[in-house]
Amino acid sequence: LAKESDGPYVYAAFQRAGIHGPTSLDTGTNYGGCVDPRYDNAVIPEYSDVFDGGIVNQDVCTAQGLGAYVNRTSSQSIPAYAANTGVHCSGSSASSCLAKFHKNSGLPVWAIPKPDIFDFETTEDGIVVVGTTYDSPPSFDSVQIAAGVATLEGYGVMWQSKVDLNGNGIYVQPLISERSYGGGTGLTQDPNGNLFMTLYTTSPTTKLGPGAPGGWTLDLMTGVCGEEDAICEGEQRNLVTKLGDEMTPSCIASCGEDIEVTADNCFIDGVCYANGDSAIAIGLGCMVCNSGVSQTEWSEGPTIGTTACLIYNKCFADGTLLEVRVGRFEAVYSECQACIPSTNKYDWSIKEEYDLVSVSAVPPEDCSFKPTAIPTDAPTMAPVSPSTNFPTKNQVLAPTDKPIVSEEVGLSKASESSNDDDSLSNGAIAAIVFGCLVGFGVFAFFMAKRATGNNIEYQTNQ
Repeated sequence: LAKESDGPYVYAAFQRAGIHGPTSLDTGTNYGGCVDPRYDNAVIPEYSDVFDGGIVNQDVCTAQGLGAYVNRTSSQSIPAYAANTGVHCSGSSASSCLAKFHKNSGLPVWAIPKPDIFDFETTEDGIVVVGTTYDSPPSFDSVQIAAGVATLEGYGVMWQSKVDLNGNGIYVQPLISERSYGGGTGLTQDPNGNLFMTLYTTSPTTKLGPGAPGGWTLDLMTGVCGEEDAICEGEQRNLVTKLGDEMTPSCIASCGEDIEVTADNCFIDGVCYANGDSAIAIGLGCMVCNSGVSQTEWSEGPTIGTTACLIYNKCFADGTLLEVRVGRFEAVYSECQACIPSTNKYDWSIKEEYDLVSVSAVPPEDCSFKPTAIPTDAPTMAPVSPSTNFPTKNQVLAPTDKPIVSEEVGLSKASESSNDDDSLSNGAIAAIVFGCLVGFGVFAFFMAKRATGNNIEYQTNQ
């Protein structure tokens, strides 16, 4: 991005730069310059202070009392690495790199890591950058702002940040789509220097900035979200918001090395909260602002130990099963490890009917049913008295010498048919018996020198 008002500089943002380690910007096209006959025809590079950042050509070389102009494709041109500025995109978890170059020579001036940059605009005193981060809480120098966690992990957090013309951070503001998706951030500037930011949200409630002044909460009051809903997705709405003057958030009493927060308020992750406000917007419904405990970090709420668990700094409702991600959009669930606040409010508990096989096993292989108790002595059957009364009717009589045989089906044929098709062997009967017996699952505080941010003046949505 380069405007006339930016002077002799141009700004660029690179995605994924430095993701595998430090990436030098002393690469690319060679530098041109002017031959200096006073020093064995050495070439003075075009980025030299002699040329004061201007465009170098033969007329400039002549005006400086130098010799021939050397263009960038000449065999005498200077390799990019020879500038040795040391400017690089540092290897870090940040996935973007914002850089400043000399507009005419291309010499790098500085580069700083940033989370995913979607857009940026230059102003007379700095660069305003916007983006959306989905993978993890975004970091800005030493400052980390909270993103969705637990059930909202991966839902994304939008942000707008400003650095000065030397690349030093001034402020960062999160824009939180409460309990839902958000993104699509963009930025533009009108001829009068007014900045307009665009974004989308699927939540009826969106926190824009730290709270008035400097920001506010947009509540469309659609009634989609229940008070206890962990996730709340509604229709997608596109917003346009105008960024106003920088000002101190209402919950900040004074700025400086030690930021003072006003009484009965918290300033957490760049947002102002009143006593009792919960962190449900980012998936931490069991944590609250309790200024008596901390004004810069979330405190445990009254639901922990009653209807919720706090496990590995994440909130889980009573009965929630342990979830293990096996892909970006897929997960498996344990059958035995669950949040049971009455048993353990700070770790997973084992359901009574199960045994834990291994904590390292992937669910559902981590669980097994408890074995059913087997009696050690065979049961005693009640004695049966033998009967002395035998039946007198339908007795079988001894056969006569010549049995009567049917003409259609002889006795021998009937026996063959029975043996082949209808009879059940002793083994088959035993199989039926046994077959019937075997049929028995964010926090980080923005410790900046200036706790300021753009005031968001108004918005429209459709």
